[in-house]
Amino acid sequence: MMMMPETISLFSAFAIGLAGGLHCIAMCGGISGALGFIAGKKQYLRVLAYNLGRITSYAIIGFIVGTSGWILGKNGEFAHITLKIISGVLLILIGVQVSGIQHVLYWLEKAGSFVWQYISPLGKALLPVDNLLKAWLFGAIWGWLPCGLVYSALAWSASSGSPEKSAILMACFGLGTLPWLIATAIAGQQLGLVHKSPALKYTLAFILVSVGLLTIVYALAPSNHHHH
Repeated sequence: MMMMPETISLFSAFAIGLAGGLHCIAMCGGISGALGFIAGKKQYLRVLAYNLGRITSYAIIGFIVGTSGWILGKNGEFAHITLKIISGVLLILIGVQVSGIQHVLYWLEKAGSFVWQYISPLGKALLPVDNLLKAWLFGAIWGWLPCGLVYSALAWSASSGSPEKSAILMACFGLGTLPWLIATAIAGQQLGLVHKSPALKYTLAFILVSVGLLTIVYALAPSNHHHH
């Protein structure tokens, strides 16, 4: 029974990445597609290396943010609950954004561009991406791209209770985004038709909003206050 919350958290992290895949296509799909084209029809190792580099950065950032969350959490139950509520609200907002109704996280992504302006030039030094190491490093740099979905997942993982757990949750989140970006590299423009499907958008948006609401409800539940 003690492992159940951990299992649910890992599955939730993967599900958030999977449900937010449409957003990932918009942000990183072009790069995956380009790398797939460069690698050739039957050689997608560079695409895989790029995405593993991206997931590596997510885990590193998760550890950093998780450390901050752990420090805040040690200062009291209120801080832990606040982190959960913030992460829930962000997940709801990213759900709205995935639905295509409105780009509601522009302000958050713009705030993250401060760090990105110093990191992004490093990627130019790796062009052309003509080997696996360059692809992995390019992905590791691109993992810092300002992204509302990633920030939502980070806020969610920061409330996990430890830096290690936060890093693992962000790695699971990254793995959830992987199928979409691999599919983009293989299918290319054909996937764009699926990407524009209203039914798919609303279904994935519903999942993200539901997880966000459940996160908030769980944070506010009296039984969980006692547990923490």
